[in-house]
Amino acid sequence: MNMTTLNIDDMHCASCTGKIQVALDHLEGVLRLQFNPARRQLVVSHTSSMAAHELIAHIERIGFHPYLSGSDGLSVTDCQDGAGGNSGNRADDLLKRLGVAGLAMMQVMMVAVALYSGVDEYRRVLEFTSLIFCIPVVSYSAMPFFVAALRSATGGLGMDVPIALAIIIAFTSSVVATLSGSGDVYYDSVVMFTFLLLAARYIDLKLKYRVDAQDALMSSLPRQVIRIIAGERDTCDLKELRAGDTIWVGEGAQIPADGILLSGPAYIDEALLTGEDIQTVRSGDDTVYAGTYNRGAGVSIRVIAVSDKTRMAAINRMAGEAQISKNAVAQLADRIAGIFIPSVLLLSIVTYLGWKIYDPTQAFSASLAVLVISCPCALSLAIPAALSAAMLRLRQAGVLLKDGKFLELIPAVTDLFMDKTGTLTQPKPGVSGIKVFGEFDAQWCLSVAGALQSYSSHPLAGCFASSRLQLDAVKSVPGSGLEAIFAGKPIRIGSAGFCGFGARAETSTEIAEKNVYLAVGGEPAACFFIDNPLRKNAQEAVKLLTAYGLDVHIVSGDKQDNCETVARALDVKFDAEQSPEDKWKLIEHSKGDHRIIMFVGDGINDLPSLAGADVSVAMLEASDLVKSRADVVLLTTRLGALADLFNIARRTRSITRQNLLWALLYNLLAIPAAAFAFAPPWLAALGMALSSTLVMLNATRLIRIPHSFLNGRLKIRPATGESY
Repeated sequence: MNMTTLNIDDMHCASCTGKIQVALDHLEGVLRLQFNPARRQLVVSHTSSMAAHELIAHIERIGFHPYLSGSDGLSVTDCQDGAGGNSGNRADDLLKRLGVAGLAMMQVMMVAVALYSGVDEYRRVLEFTSLIFCIPVVSYSAMPFFVAALRSATGGLGMDVPIALAIIIAFTSSVVATLSGSGDVYYDSVVMFTFLLLAARYIDLKLKYRVDAQDALMSSLPRQVIRIIAGERDTCDLKELRAGDTIWVGEGAQIPADGILLSGPAYIDEALLTGEDIQTVRSGDDTVYAGTYNRGAGVSIRVIAVSDKTRMAAINRMAGEAQISKNAVAQLADRIAGIFIPSVLLLSIVTYLGWKIYDPTQAFSASLAVLVISCPCALSLAIPAALSAAMLRLRQAGVLLKDGKFLELIPAVTDLFMDKTGTLTQPKPGVSGIKVFGEFDAQWCLSVAGALQSYSSHPLAGCFASSRLQLDAVKSVPGSGLEAIFAGKPIRIGSAGFCGFGARAETSTEIAEKNVYLAVGGEPAACFFIDNPLRKNAQEAVKLLTAYGLDVHIVSGDKQDNCETVARALDVKFDAEQSPEDKWKLIEHSKGDHRIIMFVGDGINDLPSLAGADVSVAMLEASDLVKSRADVVLLTTRLGALADLFNIARRTRSITRQNLLWALLYNLLAIPAAAFAFAPPWLAALGMALSSTLVMLNATRLIRIPHSFLNGRLKIRPATGESY
């Protein structure tokens, strides 16, 4: 099965998606259609026999202008002959039409002032002047509304139908009145609501591009790369790159593909993937990813994945699928929007007939206002707009949500169960402390230990930084440690008995799981405390999560003492020495009584718990299997990202409710106001223009939510647990 993502910038509402669905549903080879109205995207799952340009051609036949996501605005013709375009063309076109409408509006409004003042001797001249300036608005600026309205012949009625009808009826009746010399003219209303609606479309499109900025990441990769062939560097197109090729990435350059570092160390800026601004040091044989930046000297890389096979592409796909998913409220809003337009057209006719009986002078303007003031877009965009903005902010925070429905569930989470080792603590052990004996210096002991451990393959050897000290006669003693000669003195590193500590063996007062000892010249020199230290800012992160009202609970297979030490440091409850089955049973037992459980883990042994929890989270270092089973994946080592997840989810719920409330109240109040002649056509146009724009602007507030800095700068409202 293939998946093709299409951008359709002129897809505005549920009616638009319905027409596209009707056009594609019957095609052989199309398996599933998924729409994202906020980002104007359609994801088509289809067989390999169906080409992308065929999909585009079918959509173009019903009047839309789709292009491949990341193709810089390629149309069907572009896909076939290789010509390129610009994804900003639609915005530029709208801006030109908006400019014409704006210039005409200024002239017509000045003439309207004279008409309203009652200058009868010049009335005919003023009406013809208004007509002249109104013609380019109707024939050019308003053309997108007419084209979109004509698409309705192939499907359900779209929101552009009442707009086009209002413009045509108002303009036609005004022309008739001008030529006949009797009746009212509405040129000012025509140019004003054309201008306002175009302005709303332009702002909406620019906001969409802003929310959609993450999709440009893959297309922003360098088009030209330096490939190394037989030791010679040669420039080639990115599309020519294949797995197994060796490339050169210069200082400050963006890495174009996933690969294995052949030279190092390299300083890699991975903020794009992790949300962290710090640079990561990578050495030879480490994996680097497309989209990250080389901030150090130039490096050579062996390519392992290109294009849609890269990690960034996989993340983008998962993020896109999450935004497409809809909860029950979003589906209800779509159904309401789907029957909205026919209802508005019917109400407009009823309004006209009612006023014709009661006050014929109001009939035309009132029915016209009903056509213009309705706004189903606000309903259709209320949830998708907030979801898209939230997903963008989560990506920036280093959080990948696999399904948008969890943004609705996460604010309801009451209990947070967390694994200890690899989740709250670092996945790899390290030296947490050192105790020296006699005259020995701590730094010197660490250097000697690092030099000795460089000869060992023991898992704990990696806890020590490498050292350039020269050792002689290095010998490994299985089960005990290493011994060597340094500066003429025998040195040993390993167990207490091997190093001659005996009864003097020290135990750590911290989270020690095992101590390593060092002896020099037969005398005790140092005791190194080895453990899995807490992740940086783990205490602050747990404090934030607790402030959100969560009951944080450690559940681990580790020993009682180790778990107790971590739980005491974090001031949370714990259960130690739990098997995978025990963890799962504990989570199942905790459910009920309106308790919603989230589990955070990183190991294969956590799979039952991840499956049993209502919401599951996998850490960055987890295996691909664990990540594939989790609902949320952290792309960062920063535990504060969990706090960001809860904060953004709660704010998303709040903004979604605000959007829905606004969209419903606006239509419930505005349409009756227009029907009862309280809203003239120009005011109706202003209301419709502002309605969907306000929904989008409110959604973009989510993009500005601060991350959990975890350094005292982020304040918490105790009552709500929300950051501000």
